[in-house]
This record gives sequence, C-alpha cells and structure tokens, in this order.
Amino acid sequence: MGMGVPLLNEYKRTFLFKRIPQTVLGGLKLRLGYEAPFYVYINQITLWLVPLLLGCIFTVVLELAYTDEDISDFLLLYTCLYGACIIIFVVVVQTISTVVEMKEKENQEHAAAGGGGIAVMQKKMKNLFADEDEVEFESCCGADTLTFVVPPKKFKINIAFHALLSGLVCGLGFWYLLPYTVNKLYGHSYGATVVVFVLGWLTVCITQYSLTTTAPPEPAVYRTVDTHEMLPLTRPLYTLLCYAVHVANWLLVNFALSVGVFAGVYFLESTFASVLLAALAGYLLSCDIGSLGTQVWASCNPGTNRVSTKKPSALTQALSTPPPRNCGFLWLWSCSTVTYHLLVLVLAGVAAGMAVHRAHALADLWRPLGYCIVGLCVAEKLFRDSQSVYGGLGLWRNWLYPRNVDDTSGFNTGKRKLLVLGVIRRCLVNWACPAVLLFYLCLMIGADVSDVMEVSLKANRSHFSGLCYVFGVVRAFRWTWQSTTHAMLEVSVVHAILVVKPAGYDDLDFPVLLLVTSFGRDRFFKVANKLFFWLCVLVASWTDKKQRRSSTAPIIALNVVFFPAVIAVIVVASALSAPLLGVFTLPLFFIGFPRPGKFWSEDVGASASTCPDTLYYRQLSSELARMLRSAFANGSLGEPHAGNHYLARFQDRLVWVMVLERGASFCTVSIKGLELQETSCHTAEAARIDDQFSEAFTVSAVGGGSALCQWNHYPLHCLTPLDTARVKTYSDAKNVLTGVIDAPGGVETTLNFFIKSLVWLLLRHINKRKKEEEEARKRKEKEIAEMESESLSSDWADRDRKGRKNSLPVDPGRGGGLRRDKISMTSGDAVVMSSSSSAAGVNLNVRPFGSKHGKKGGGSSGVVVRPPPPPFSEASHQVMGALPPINLGNRTSLVHSHQPPRPGSGDSRHSAKFRSYSPANSSLQSYTDIFSDDEDGGAGDRAVIGKKFRLTATNRGEKPQQHELSTIVTITHDHPNPLPPSPTSALTSLPPLFKPAANKVSQPHGASAIGDGESSKDHDDFLSETDFGMPVVDINIPRTKPSQGPGYCPPSPPSALGLHSNVGMPGVESKPRPAMFPGKPFSKLTVTNGNHIFKPVMNLAGSPDFKCQFSSHISIPHKWRELPIEPSQLSRYISQFPTTWYHHVLGTLDWSSVAVGETGKGGSRVLQEVVQDDTLTNCYSQLVMACFLAFDSSGYHSGPNYLYKCYNGDVPWNAMMDWLAEDKELHSLVIKAFRFGFKLMLDQMLLGDISDGAELEDCLIGLERDWYIGRETDADWGMAVVNSRQNLFSLGYSPAQSVYTSRTLTLQELPVAVGRVNREAVSGQWANLNLELLYMTNDDEERYSIQAQPALLRNLTVQAADPPLGYPIFSSPPMSIPTL
Repeated sequence: MGMGVPLLNEYKRTFLFKRIPQTVLGGLKLRLGYEAPFYVYINQITLWLVPLLLGCIFTVVLELAYTDEDISDFLLLYTCLYGACIIIFVVVVQTISTVVEMKEKENQEHAAAGGGGIAVMQKKMKNLFADEDEVEFESCCGADTLTFVVPPKKFKINIAFHALLSGLVCGLGFWYLLPYTVNKLYGHSYGATVVVFVLGWLTVCITQYSLTTTAPPEPAVYRTVDTHEMLPLTRPLYTLLCYAVHVANWLLVNFALSVGVFAGVYFLESTFASVLLAALAGYLLSCDIGSLGTQVWASCNPGTNRVSTKKPSALTQALSTPPPRNCGFLWLWSCSTVTYHLLVLVLAGVAAGMAVHRAHALADLWRPLGYCIVGLCVAEKLFRDSQSVYGGLGLWRNWLYPRNVDDTSGFNTGKRKLLVLGVIRRCLVNWACPAVLLFYLCLMIGADVSDVMEVSLKANRSHFSGLCYVFGVVRAFRWTWQSTTHAMLEVSVVHAILVVKPAGYDDLDFPVLLLVTSFGRDRFFKVANKLFFWLCVLVASWTDKKQRRSSTAPIIALNVVFFPAVIAVIVVASALSAPLLGVFTLPLFFIGFPRPGKFWSEDVGASASTCPDTLYYRQLSSELARMLRSAFANGSLGEPHAGNHYLARFQDRLVWVMVLERGASFCTVSIKGLELQETSCHTAEAARIDDQFSEAFTVSAVGGGSALCQWNHYPLHCLTPLDTARVKTYSDAKNVLTGVIDAPGGVETTLNFFIKSLVWLLLRHINKRKKEEEEARKRKEKEIAEMESESLSSDWADRDRKGRKNSLPVDPGRGGGLRRDKISMTSGDAVVMSSSSSAAGVNLNVRPFGSKHGKKGGGSSGVVVRPPPPPFSEASHQVMGALPPINLGNRTSLVHSHQPPRPGSGDSRHSAKFRSYSPANSSLQSYTDIFSDDEDGGAGDRAVIGKKFRLTATNRGEKPQQHELSTIVTITHDHPNPLPPSPTSALTSLPPLFKPAANKVSQPHGASAIGDGESSKDHDDFLSETDFGMPVVDINIPRTKPSQGPGYCPPSPPSALGLHSNVGMPGVESKPRPAMFPGKPFSKLTVTNGNHIFKPVMNLAGSPDFKCQFSSHISIPHKWRELPIEPSQLSRYISQFPTTWYHHVLGTLDWSSVAVGETGKGGSRVLQEVVQDDTLTNCYSQLVMACFLAFDSSGYHSGPNYLYKCYNGDVPWNAMMDWLAEDKELHSLVIKAFRFGFKLMLDQMLLGDISDGAELEDCLIGLERDWYIGRETDADWGMAVVNSRQNLFSLGYSPAQSVYTSRTLTLQELPVAVGRVNREAVSGQWANLNLELLYMTNDDEERYSIQAQPALLRNLTVQAADPPLGYPIFSSPPMSIPTL
C-alpha cells in the first residue's frame, strides 16, 4: 500500500509549488502557474522592497550624520519620520487601487447602459479553458494589473487602519534593527549585527507586504469567516511581539504585576501575609472553579427549546435530551463539596501561617523534611506503577497485576489486593504530600527573611530578581496542589541540589531554583517523548513492508548522518513547546508551529459526525467517567496531566480520552467515540490494539511460566497498555436467524403468542389507566371539598360580622352560605353565568372534557343541579315547587326517583332500599352501565356532563336563559337547603328536551321513539354524549324507513318517554338477548376520501349487561368497541380466544382496592365475580380476535418475510389495520404485542417450550420491564439507549446476503482495556494533518498520511482530531472527574 499511494496528488503539486514562495515571502506571487508579463513581477518586487529601501536610507543618514552620543537624541524623531513615510506609502497605493476599481466599474456600467458594450464584453470575456486564477493583463498600469498586484480593501476604513499598523511595525523595526541598537544588544559583535540586520529587514518586508496588498495565502480556509479582514494582521502581530520586547519591557512587567494574586504577593509588605495569600490562593485557584461557573451559569440560564418547522429525526430526538451527568461528592458543587474545600483551605492556611511564623525556630528541620519528601516521591511512584500492567517505562510486566482478565474471579481478587496500595496512594497524593510540601516551602521561604512580619519578599532584591522570586513563590504554592506528583519530584531535585552544593553558593534563591527545575523537568519529558516518537516513525517506516517506500532508505540514512541536527530540532521544538512535525508522517522532521492544545474556534464537544452509533457512546460516557475516577485516583492510568491521551477498547468500539485540565482533586477530560465501520484501515489498527491488549492482560500458563520476567512485545509502539476495568455498557450481539425465523410453524407460534400478549397488555393497560383516573377523581373531589369548606367558613364569617343569624340548618354538602352564582372553567369555551344576589343561581365547577381529572376518550358522568331554596310553606311544611337534586350520574333517577341505580353504574348505597320500576330490569340500567364502565359515575353530590349540552337556567320572574357548554361541567350549589330531596320527578319543572315533530307517522314497535334519519342521529349523539341512558333496542328486528313503516307517529314529548311519569320506556325488552353478536349491521361499509375511511358496520358495545358491578373497572373504552368488521368474519375466530389465559391474567391484577370499602368483599371474591362475567369476556374476545384478524389475512401469512413486515409495522392493508392506525394508543399496543409474540417465538425455538401460564407471565413481565423490542430507526430505540434500558432487540434484513438478522443489546459490565498514547505522537500527527488539510489542501481520502499504520495508530489518531479536521462520531463536552 505504501509503495502505490502518492504523498501528494499531481494536481496538488503545482498548487503547492505556487503556495510555498508566497508563504515564505509574505504573499509575493513569483510563481503563477501560467505565463504573465514581466512587469507583473517587477511591480510586486518593487512594492515588497519599498520598506527596505526607505529603511536603508534613513539608517545611513542617521548613522553617518550623528555620533553614538547624538543618535539617542534623534532616534525617536527618525523612527516617527520613517513610520510616517510608510503610512503615506500604504495610503497612496491603496487609494490608487480603489479609485481605479471604481472607475472601471463606472465604465462597464456606462458601456452596458449605452448599448455599445459588446466590444467591451468580448474583451472582458474569460477563457473557459484557462485556470481559475488566471488573469489576462493588458498593460503595466492597467486596471487588471493593478487589481492583481494591489487588491482593494473590502472595507475602506481598513486602508487607514492597515496603514497605521504598517507605520508602527516598520517604525519599531527601524528602531530595533538600527546598528546602534543591535551593537548594544549583542556586545558590538559585528557578525551578529550583520545577520540580525539582514534577516530583520527581510522580516519587516514580509510583514508589511500583507498590509499593503492582501492577506497571506496559508489561512485560506478561514477566509469564509473573515468578515472584517483580520487575516493580514497575523504576521504584523508576531513581529510586534518580537520587536517590542526591549521597548515595552516595563509595560509587560506592570501588566503582569497588576493582576490577581501575583500583584498581591508582590506588593504586600509582610512575608507572612504574602506566604499566607500565596498558600490560600494556590489551593483555591487549583480547585475546579470552571465547573462551578458552568454549574451556576446553567442554573441561571436554562437552555431554551428551539422551534423548528421540520420534524426531528429519531437520532436528533435522542441526542436532544440532556446528557447523562454523574452526581455525588466532588462530581458537582454541593454543600459537601464546598465544606470539603473550605476545610482543606482553612487547614492549609493554618499550616502555612504557623510554619512561616516559626521558620527561624525550625530552621534545622528543612533537611530531614526534604528527605521525607524524597521518600514520599519514591513511594508514590512505586504505588502508582503497581497498579498498571506494565512498569519500568512500559518495558516489563508488573508481577503483582492479575494474570488473566478472562478469569473473572481471579482477576477481581487480584484487583482488590491492589486496591489497598491504590488507597494508600490516594492518601499520599491528596493529603500527606501536599501538607509536607506546604510545610517545607514555608520553612525555606521564611528562613530567607529576617523578620517575616515586617520584611517583604522582594526586600533587598533588585527589580528583576524580586519579580522572579515572587513569581517562583506563587507558582510553588499553586503547583503543590495542582500537580502534586510533579511538585514532589521538583522539590526532591532542588533539595538534592541544596544538600550537595558548596557552602556559600547562593546565586539562586530557593523559589527561583524551583522555577528553573520545573522548567527543566517539563522540557526533559518533552524531549524524551519526542525522541520516542522519532524512533517509532523511523523504525515503523522500514519494518512495515506496506508502508515502505522507495525514498525510505535515503531518508533513514539522512537521519543517521545528520543525527546531531535531528537532536537539535527536537531540543528546539521542546524548548518552544512546539510539535515535532513529520512531513507526511515520514521520518523527515521539522519544527511545527507553536500552538495550544486546542486551536479550533469551537468549544470542546461542540460538533461531531453523528450517526446512530453515537447513542451508544453517549450512554457510555458517564459510565466511563466513573471508571476513570477510580483509575486516576489509584494511579493505574498514571498521573493525568493536561495533554495526555488514552485509548479504551471493548468489543468493536474505540473510545479516545483526552485530558484537558488537571487541578486539585480533579481533572477535566473529553471523551470521543470513533467510528465502528469495518474499513480496512480501521480493522488493521484495531487488530493490532487487540493483540497488544490480549498479550498484556492474558498471560499464558503453558509450562508453568511466571509473569515476573515477561517483557512487552511491542516496545516501539505509541500505545502502552495500562489497566482493565469493568464498565456498565451495552454488549452488542448480532445473529443470523436462518433456520429459526423460517422454521415450520413459526408464523402460527408467533400469532398464538401475539393473542396472549395482547390480552396481557390490554388488561394491564386498562387497569393502570382506570387506577390513574380514579386517583385523579379522588384528588379532584378532595380539592372541591376543601374549596366548599373554605367557602362555607367565609360565608358564616360574613354573617357573623353583619350580625345576621340563620334559623335554618345548613347542609354542608350543599355548600351553604350566601347566594352566589359562579361558573368556573379551566378550558374550552368560556361560559359566563351570573346574576344578582336576588336571582337564583348555580355554582358550576367546570373541568374540561378529556382533562387529566376526567376520562380520556369522551367519557362522561352526570350533573348535580342544586336549585336555590324555594319559598317555605309552614302549612304544608314542604317546599313549594321544590326541585330535588338532579343526579345524572344516577341515570335511573331520570325515569323514577324511587328507582335505584344498578350496582356498578352509579351509587350503590340505596340498592337495598328500592327496587327498579322497569319490568326490563336490565335494559335501561345495563345500557347506562356501558358508559359508566369507562366514565365517571355520579358520586355523592357532584358529577360531570360531557361534551356539549344546553343548560337552561330559569330564574324566578325572568325569561329562561340557555347556555351551550362544550366542556365537562361540575355543577354544585352554594345555597342552604334544609329539606331532603323531593320524591317528585327531577324533570317536572324543566322544559322539554325536544319539540314534537309534525307531519310524522308512527313507527313500528322496536323502532326509535325519538325519530329516524338525521334527526334521529343527532338525538342519539346527544343522548350518547350527555349519558342519558336509553333503553336497549333489539337490533335483530329489521328496521323500516319512516316513509314505509305503517302506523308511524311523530316523536313523543318527554312525557311520552316516561321521563317524568311512572311508566316504562317503550320498546324495551324484558331481558337482554344472550347472543354474542348482533344480527345485521345498521349500515354497509363505505369508503370516503376523508381521514376516517371506514364507517363502523357494527357496534360491539351493543348493550353488554355486566353481571358484576366491578367489571366496569376493566371495561374496554367506548372508542375501541366500534369495529369495522362483519360479525360473520369475526365469529370464525372467536373460538381461538384463550379464555383460560384471560382468566389467569385477571387473577394477576390487584382487586383488593376495588370497591372493598362499599361492598366489604375481599379481592378473591371480586375476582371470582369478574371472571364469571361472560359479558366482559365477550367484549375482550371480540376486540382481541378483531386485532388478530388484522394479522391473519389469508394469503399473506407465509414465510419469514411476513413476520419481518409485521414486526416493522408494514402489515398488508386491511380494514381492521386501517382502523387501528387511527387510534395511536391501541395501534401501539397491538404492534407491541406482535413484537412480544415474535420474541417469545424466538425464545421458544432457541431455549425450549414455555410450560405454563405462570412461566409465560414471567416472560411477559420481563419483556415489559427490561426489554425494548422495536426498530433501530425508532425514536424510542434511541431514548431507550440514552435511558440505559436493560435489553434491546431489533429485527433486520441484509439484502446483500438475503438473510434475516437480529441485534440484541444487553446492558452489563464489560471489561474495558485502557492504554496511554504517546502525547508527542498525537501532536505531531495532528500538526501534519493541519499542514496537509489547511495549507496543502490535500484532502484525498486515500492519501498516504491517513493510511493504516499500526505502530503509530495513524488512522485512529486522524479520526480523533477535533472536527472539521477529524471525524469522531461522538464528542462529549468537558467532563470534570474527581480524583479523590
């Protein structure tokens, strides 16, 4: 592969050869790629040399006209004159270019407007075969030439700004490069003066040219976002930093001394106060202050939901949920976290104050204390290496580490033993070592001061030495907490130097020596890591035959011959903290551009190449953070310094972890998930990682060998295995279902389990829903009772204040008190009903139809109307014209006030006192039972009326007022009524419900008594919606049209219906028919173009007569009873209904709380009565088998393809499935039941038969509680992953292999292997990535630098870079991890 893949494509080479001279010379275009006239190059070179020519003239005049003593007097004047000349030069050049451009545009517009612009247009027409940047030049000073050489500024204000900046840069350059100044800086070394003078003026020309013309070429990728022309300022700013050092040294010092703790420590006049401030600020600033700010900001500024017109995808919905966060001690700022930090802060302040105050008395203690620090440093290193699998620079295996990770019990036992050493290390690093270091620093600093209370730290020191001393003190106290292990190493080295140094050698103070040692330690490790990276690239380029190129041998020879030069490049790059840039990842190294660890403009984790696999990494991130906490605290992953990189591997997933920050007892990391695609490059490097981890964590016991002398077989690999820990995440199992899904009887078994699953789901769903509605009803009743009691109390208080007394007793249940008329509505149409205090009124407590306090699906109960108290007649001791309470929840009261409600449909408290009047004892009551099943019953003195009705409020002496309500209204009354309800009919004083229709003939017996046609339909809807129970009609008797029926009579008024007389309802049968299905449907199947395609042809709600009053608790909702199926179709399948399983599921429900308080029956007795209710069984059997009929269409249920389509919801079209699709609630239950049935079929095929109903129920409970069974593309699948559902199952199909597959995700603890990646290898490859993509624009996906390199993990490292250069599929925001 390496031999055939080019480093750079041919079409990019020409572009690169043009760009390199432009970069070196600051934008000078000396190589255009096409033929251009010579004057184009002459004009560019002239503009480029103008600063040099003017500078040389001013330099010669100043050096020859004045002596060295006089130059200092005129230096500022000549600098200003030179800068002014440059300003004028830039302004003139840019003005000419702008004027010419404006004139050219005017000429073109004039030519186009005058119609004579054909010749001009032909002249300006571009050659289509020319390059994109090719320009046709006309003359030396033509418009095209001038625009090419000096492009006009986009914003005219930048002409003045860039001119002023040019004058400043060139003026300071003239001051610094004057031989008079350079000789003083370099001790009159004329050789150095000449070199600095020549290179310096070349730098000035390169810098100033971008300000005169245009931006340099290399940051072209940023030009799309450069709206203010800031790119030309990059080179001038770098030059100003270099030139302004000797001029503005005092400015920089004052700026540094004016901020924060450094200024306080520097200016305090007491060493005691300075040390105390440095010690306290050192710990406080090392805490996780950034996480506290983020937490406060998030609480003060909660995220707002973005409104989008597009429907979000399933992945977007899952990713839009808040990311998982770990909670607990030190994870978030809480009271315990603040208390801990305050306690440590106080202890640190007390220890520092006592140590520095008693420094002279304890002066001899520094030597043994230093030896103690050296011992603690060695012990911490040993404890840390004992936790990792490899020790000794990663060369040999740790014999204390468990031998085999596959032996779970043995591995856990070994890790528990190592945990003891890890806990000891935690105590050392977090408490013991910082305390000893703090005491040692205070002793060493206090011993150098005669009086710590009166003398400052900078006393008796020069300005520069005092600055360095204070800086060293501040940094030492902060470094003690921020990086304790490094601080111990540095103090140990300094202590050794102080012990062995000769007496009287005090050139460097202790804090300054510690500062120098820290710098040397940091750069030493950088040099070591860069040397390792250089050696890895050098060896891998030759040993890997796929990566070996024809130029590899000459490059290796050059590295060997020029080894001192290579070492010099590595040392300089380390001193500058710059990456070691290997061009095209070859062993050809240069010094990279010094840049911070994060160089892109976006926040960490702001973008990633999201895909469905992103969800798994998102769920893993919080669990992995917990594992990293213990690993960092114990030291098994080493010390987490900022810039370290770790790679985690388990199953087919790879996780990249980068440490962003390290502080006191915390570190901040960014977790990235790499793609799971099985590409060749990905597979090659992943296979090498698996080999390394397997070799490290699995020791073969063949021959009784010991792990004591086992060496690392991959020493020159950028990845070093460290530890293995268990993380709770998803294991992914993908199986091929060939031989299972296509087995004989698979479809029949699935449908059989589907029926049982649907029965189980329906009963549990309806039971849960009824309980929720009952709880909501009780809460609402409680709220109403509280409101009425408060109203009663306030009314009596008003009476007492006014001195009035009421002789009549007040019924508390009727809300006694003053007369008041109110209507309160929570939603729906507003209704305002009020009257004066003298008018009769009602109190309407309105709750919306279908609200959370009511039933879903249009259930209704009744109305309780309490009229105002009528006039009292002492003669008769009765209320004249009294209206008793109307309880429409007790629907039998509409027929006769003495008729009791049927158990289960209304209030059963009077069932033993009265007897129903109607001879058909079950007709009217059973019909009302249907609606009371899934609706509120009239309980007590309160009920509701559903949807829409007309309420007529008649006040004495006033015209009746009608109010149409379209909500659910609860009607109560606030007036006292001292008398019991009247035995007279409730509707005697109400107006007729309907006016008698004229010119109608009577209907035959059994027809509707209200009417037929549209009017009858409206009346039926009215009665259905207001729950006026009507008698059962024998629908098996054929109905005739009104025009054809003999003896037709018009509808009777309410009196004819028996609504206010002691007569029964006409057309009521004495007993309900035992037939399960109606005979003939009312209407045929009709197809329309609306949303509801099918009009129900039968009503299975017919008139079921529940034999048990508790059957209403699990009755099927009314909207699920109207099925678009012919009875003859359904009758063939009703025998397949699993009645035994249905009774078993009923027995699993909780019946103990159902009406026990009213009947005194136990749960078993209630269950027995419900089981024996055949009417309820018929309702469920009809619904379940109708749903079964939707999947059992003939001609479609054959083969695995049918199961696959039904599993995904792609059921062959039929009337029942179309009806199910209109009700999302029922449709989701049916699809869920089919998927349960499919999963049970697979389990039975693979694990064996399910023996009995108890085992089947256990399986269904497990599926409901622990499983999500669906499709991977569903939004619920993503939410299940994010919410850490225990198991997930999906069914798939591979068109390429023509096989059906299943995917099972199981949340469990899996071993995750973690290794450390060499940080310099990562930074070097990322630097090359920036060079290729941003500068060379070498974005070829098959380029050499992105090919698999197992030793360097080149492909994975490129993936892990921040977008848009890298492409991780998941990138977490910064995650703060406590290491305590």
